[in-house]
Amino acid sequence: MIGMLANGDERPFDRETSVDIRHDVRTVALLAVAAGYLIGTALPALAQDVAKSPEKWRPKDGAYTVPAEHPADEPPCEVMPDFHIEFRKKFINAGEAFGCKIRKITDVSKDALHLDLDCDEDGSGGDPNDIRWQKEIMTLRRIDENSFVMHMTKKGKFSWPEWRLRYWPAPKAC
Repeated sequence: MIGMLANGDERPFDRETSVDIRHDVRTVALLAVAAGYLIGTALPALAQDVAKSPEKWRPKDGAYTVPAEHPADEPPCEVMPDFHIEFRKKFINAGEAFGCKIRKITDVSKDALHLDLDCDEDGSGGDPNDIRWQKEIMTLRRIDENSFVMHMTKKGKFSWPEWRLRYWPAPKAC
């Protein structure tokens, strides 16, 4: 049997060759569709891996001081820190001035936090029945590994100044 090609040439027509060619074309098309599907599902997963957010910043638990008031890197034994922060226990205090329970921590950015607090601002602290808890807000902006800027509301308003706080390790000589 002789078949006519598109360019006008006549060649012998072989049914087996024709079936094999069609079979190969279908296989190639099926493989192309499968490859496209796999690439289409893999790319978003790769993009998610690349776009993963960095680890959340949290200040170290421990004592903090205002560097302008206490410029030494290590506190003297007789000096109390200005603030004590315990993120794991969800508590912040400033000596007898106030103590706050952290109700909620919100990551504003990779270097900033928003804290919803319940604070004992009158310093009564002793008898739990005497504590007058106030809802307050505190923001923290990281400066470096050991320091950050803290801003806090008092009676719901940001009337206090911002404080730059620096981590103060426990004194070694005491």
